[in-house]
Amino acid sequence: MKSLFFKKYSQSARLWRRVVFVLIVGARVGWAEQADSRQPPKWRLGLSLGQWWETTLPDAPVEAVRGSFDLRDAYYLGANVNYNLTGPFHLPFWGLDKGIPFGGIELDSQVISHFGVDSDVWEVSGGIGLRSGDAPLGPLRLNVMIGEGLSYVFGELALEKGEEGIRGENQEQLQNHLFFEAEAFLVDRPKVALVLRLHHRSGVYGLISNSKTGSNWLSIGARARL
Repeated sequence: MKSLFFKKYSQSARLWRRVVFVLIVGARVGWAEQADSRQPPKWRLGLSLGQWWETTLPDAPVEAVRGSFDLRDAYYLGANVNYNLTGPFHLPFWGLDKGIPFGGIELDSQVISHFGVDSDVWEVSGGIGLRSGDAPLGPLRLNVMIGEGLSYVFGELALEKGEEGIRGENQEQLQNHLFFEAEAFLVDRPKVALVLRLHHRSGVYGLISNSKTGSNWLSIGARARL
């Protein structure tokens, strides 16, 4: 059983280690270089369009790199509000004079209207996230965020499995919520950004609900940075 577990998640683990390595190297060569002296935004207000992604969280990074997106006919329109609690800061790290830069710790909230196979189903989510500093990519700046919180669905989602492993039946409305996003904006247009986001609901391996419950949604959107 142990060998099967490591075999199943080894590819994802290797990829996540490479992502961390890239972040550290990026910080060393100038990840925190700013286009100007302006502070990061306190507020982020955005809209996004999401679609069901038939995957698991450990497999998602591997499938994304391979370009394997098994998307289904379930969609959502989301409105998102973020508030930066701390502003930018640095964490000390060996070999980096200023440490690893972060854009801040943020409160994240979202209201979602599901459509497609899910009609008239609403969802709300909230959590707290850690945002990286801005990476300089020519005329662009890129940052990423990872967050944790809770998600509540007012109804049942047709493709989400319930306690018995049957889609759309006996679901847990309240689930754990993990979110990952990448935000990109132009140096000379910093108040508008494009956002790619993974919206994940799950029972935390049986802590909230059965380990087979949950869902993954991939969304793209635009936001104002105020």
